[in-house]
Amino acid sequence: MALVKLECPSCNADLDFDESRDFCFCTFCGARLTREKQILELSGEVSVDGIAKSNALLERAFILIEDGNFSDADRCLERVLDQVPKCAKAYIGKFLCLTKRKHISQLAQLRFYICNETHFKNAIKFANDTERNEYGEIEQKNQEFVRNFNLQKQQQIDNLTQEKDKQVKKISIEVNKKLKTFNIAMISCAALFLISIVCIAKEIFGLFSLLLFVSFFCFFVFLTKRNTVKDSLRNRLSICNADFDSKINDELSKIIK
Repeated sequence: MALVKLECPSCNADLDFDESRDFCFCTFCGARLTREKQILELSGEVSVDGIAKSNALLERAFILIEDGNFSDADRCLERVLDQVPKCAKAYIGKFLCLTKRKHISQLAQLRFYICNETHFKNAIKFANDTERNEYGEIEQKNQEFVRNFNLQKQQQIDNLTQEKDKQVKKISIEVNKKLKTFNIAMISCAALFLISIVCIAKEIFGLFSLLLFVSFFCFFVFLTKRNTVKDSLRNRLSICNADFDSKINDELSKIIK
């Protein structure tokens, strides 16, 4: 009596099949198997070569995906791939689990190029013509979505850059006006100071002695305030640039490569 080594498609147990018989039963789970097709009979349903079991797992996985139970769905899909390593739909399912999406159409709105992802590559690689056309359409929509997203982000960056230039110009104009006022005041003080010195040199004292002191004092007061305004300009420009640069860099980081 010759024995043939088989594997139970129900529980994956190793079995010894008697060549002289047309069928046998798994001693572990009770499944009925034939030598030619490995027919599994459970609860009145027939599974040929494990295909029906894989299809049932695949269907169960996509039900779990629609329910948002991605971890259990991923485990079901791993079992499918253990039996059918080239199942395109299983790879798409795993990609849905990875990206936490409930339907394949939602893959088109992902903010990255799905054509670069391993699961999607495998799905395309092992897909039949119908599946390949469907996945190809999703890929095209994704590329269009990413392009539009990048254009939107680039427009936001351009707007921020223009707004930054406007703010810098506004601050510069405002401060330059103040500096101009202080410059005029300092020139006036310097002029009074020189006039006072000339008058005192000609021995004309009294009011010019007071003007000498006042003009000298005011000159340095205005000089101090002018320097304060210049420091304020630098600080405001620094804060303005840092704020806009932060926003621009944030938008740049969102652009999809």
